[in-house]
Amino acid sequence: MSKDIIPILKLTTGPLEYEDVMNVIMCILDYIRNKIDHSDFVKFKSELLTASVELNLVTNAKGGNKYGFAWLWVSSIALYHILCGKNSDGTISFTEQLLPDWTPPKLEFDPNNYDKNDPVVLKYFNDKGYDLNNLNWGDESEVKDIIDELIESLKRPIVKIPQVLISLPKMELTDQQYLELCEIYKSKNRNIENLDKNYQIKVEPAFFKENKSVTLKSSNIPGWITEEILHPFFDKFNTDPRIYNHTIKFQGEKRIISRNFPVIRFSPNFSKNTESYKCAYIEYSKHPEHSNDAQSAEFMRKQLKILDSNKNVYNLIFFLWNPEESSSSNASHVPPQFSKVKD
Repeated sequence: MSKDIIPILKLTTGPLEYEDVMNVIMCILDYIRNKIDHSDFVKFKSELLTASVELNLVTNAKGGNKYGFAWLWVSSIALYHILCGKNSDGTISFTEQLLPDWTPPKLEFDPNNYDKNDPVVLKYFNDKGYDLNNLNWGDESEVKDIIDELIESLKRPIVKIPQVLISLPKMELTDQQYLELCEIYKSKNRNIENLDKNYQIKVEPAFFKENKSVTLKSSNIPGWITEEILHPFFDKFNTDPRIYNHTIKFQGEKRIISRNFPVIRFSPNFSKNTESYKCAYIEYSKHPEHSNDAQSAEFMRKQLKILDSNKNVYNLIFFLWNPEESSSSNASHVPPQFSKVKD
């Protein structure tokens, strides 16, 4: 995985549901895998054949209402580039075509066929400081360059037009989804006349803000949730491969353990409505090359649904947390010791 690219995309999904968006993404994956020996795909054959994706269609935590966009994490940088409309290696494909609606310049004489004794030609070069009847070898070369430039100026220019390698297919909306799309357009004062019932998802790279926070926090974690349960949900967003030493307190003693990020800590349990809860802190690397890891995790894990042994759903809300901006008087804002130490 490239350290310069965070493989998360922002999708404008409008009225589409989770299943609709996933169907579109899987359609692209199927197409790539069926055409895997294409000259552009085959260079990244292994990672494209095994690529996985994860979609977070953003909804309101309480009502479940859609906001019309989603975050998509992909395991393959080649797939990331393809979904952005580029080649698998991140370069842009171009097609060439003659510039339309072009008018050739009006010249004083035809540079492809002219008489050097023509008074018009003589005056043209005389104005530029050349006497065509008395040229040294240097002047002859410069005059030839001028003629070549005039000939080139008469050629219709060729322009390079960016070419999208793969476009996401359009999704046919249901009647209800079409009504939702109309309402979205109306709310933005956009014209709904002749609005297409086939919707195309817009894809763009995720935008990362400058943020010093490297920790996610959730304040209502059920007491039975452990580090082992949370870690798989957050591990994939760590891009720092280094192993770090962490000093912790355990039973009054300081210990140093070696591990990579993310580091997961819990506060002491507290009671709420007869149930046991705690705060969770998911800490990522502060290294400048990996400073967007926490934001990546927030994009994908703002809401995390976890089932207990009885299939009850717990909707956990995580947000970026900066201890420097939090009140030191609130005990829940103090990062606690590790919940569990492995020898």
